Amino acid sequence: MFKRIGIVCVLGVMVGVALPVATVTAQEAEEGANYTEPVGYSDLLKRIEQLENELTGPRSDLVSYESVGDGTASYGDPCCGTPCCGSANCNTCCNDYGCYAGVDFVFAKPYFEDGVKNGDPSYDYSFTPRFIIGHKGCNGVGVRARYWWFNDTSSKANGCGEVWPGFQTKLQLDVFDLELTRDFCCGPVRATIFGGIRYAELDQRLISKGCNRMRVDGWGPVVGLDTSLPISCSCSMIANLRYAALFGDSYAGWRKRGDNSFNVMEILVGLQWDRQVGCGTLRLKGGIETQLWMNGMEDPAALTGGSIVDDDLTMLGLMFGVEYMR
Repeated sequence: MFKRIGIVCVLGVMVGVALPVATVTAQEAEEGANYTEPVGYSDLLKRIEQLENELTGPRSDLVSYESVGDGTASYGDPCCGTPCCGSANCNTCCNDYGCYAGVDFVFAKPYFEDGVKNGDPSYDYSFTPRFIIGHKGCNGVGVRARYWWFNDTSSKANGCGEVWPGFQTKLQLDVFDLELTRDFCCGPVRATIFGGIRYAELDQRLISKGCNRMRVDGWGPVVGLDTSLPISCSCSMIANLRYAALFGDSYAGWRKRGDNSFNVMEILVGLQWDRQVGCGTLRLKGGIETQLWMNGMEDPAALTGGSIVDDDLTMLGLMFGVEYMR
């Protein structure tokens, strides 16, 4: 019996010694597997230099990602500062702030409310430029100035109408707008609301056999809305509306008739194409433009003794424009 007890004790001592040894051996084996040779000082300097180059150098493989207010996303390159509405699937630059300048080439024809009788001086479509310059901040608030100049000479009267034979007229419009602008988004639609002040002058005179003249001018507020709806990555449908209420003077010949007020409504519907050029945006646009000058100008017959009444003048034509923002 004592012999059996002794054997059990010996076995217990052996197991108690073996378990710690095995545990230590397993821990050492695991630590050995995870052991990494220390990095040398020269290798460490090389790795730090590589990280610095990646942080300071250009990364052509990176694309910035931004989210617009309605939850859609937009992509761009390091030139981009603000997102584009509705461009979640377009890997293009959405830079839309900074200084910009452009010119609109308007081919317009004037139409008088009373019409032009057969044989009276009449106007055809004429090239008229409109110049635009402005600045827009990264918060969408900006300022811009526009100047439109129309100057055209009519055909000569042949005496079959109300105007004497050989008479020719000249129509000139000078329009200057100074506006504050604010961009905002409504789903995929990008819009610019604006308001400011306008000065306009309409002048029509005889340039043959006489110096009769009709002229109106005025100052007043101008407000409007420019909208664009993307139909592809770079092309959009545009619709612009502008209204001005002007107050000034009216002249018959060289004599002032008195105070005068008139309203102006402008509508443009067309297409717009944007393309990134450098760190700026080149914009091409075109469409149909119409302007209604309510109580703006009488027909040419009033220059030769006809009744002088404040009637409407309509301008209708095509517009092609180019603009660059940087």
